[in-house]
Amino acid sequence: MTFFETNILVKGGIIMIPIILGSIAALGLTIERIIYFRKLKFDSNAFTKKVLDKISENKIGEAAILCDSVENPFAAIYKKGLENIDESPQEMERQIELEASKQVSLYEKNLSYLLVIVAVEPMLGFLGTIVGLIKAFMEWEKFGSSITVEQLASGIYQAMVTTASGLTIAIPFFVVYHIFIYIVNKLVFDLNFYGENFVSFTAKHKSKS
Repeated sequence: MTFFETNILVKGGIIMIPIILGSIAALGLTIERIIYFRKLKFDSNAFTKKVLDKISENKIGEAAILCDSVENPFAAIYKKGLENIDESPQEMERQIELEASKQVSLYEKNLSYLLVIVAVEPMLGFLGTIVGLIKAFMEWEKFGSSITVEQLASGIYQAMVTTASGLTIAIPFFVVYHIFIYIVNKLVFDLNFYGENFVSFTAKHKSKS
């Protein structure tokens, strides 16, 4: 038997092409997001202490340089706060919230595409199931009572292989997507927490000056 007769993916038919392309795209998006999310491996408490210590010493410029030296969402909101340190606490908080929203959007980037792939893959699999069953019934109609298992096998293979492939791809990436969403939600909480503490600290510092 040839490769094309024995290869399980080939037996899934032409619908396996978008299914496989979707899996490659999902894998690429996952790797890209993992690399980007590595920026969150960051000691935010230690960094916050360094920035606040600089503010306590009235070294605002050095605090800004410290924030510029780190590519991290916490450094970004502190830098925005330092740029508005002479504004009212309300305005500073508003600017920090805007920057936090911008940072969160960077971490949410491409997640919607991953969700689309997760949703579409099973549907492609089910489409393959319908197409495969149609092929099987057409063979049955053609040969009638003389139909053999071999003549039905092609359509049944396509039906089963495409369904299994779509679900096999969708399930793990569904889990990956929700892990990413959990990380983003935690980032939202942390940015709000640290942003509020930053505004409170700078307001107290200015009142003492």
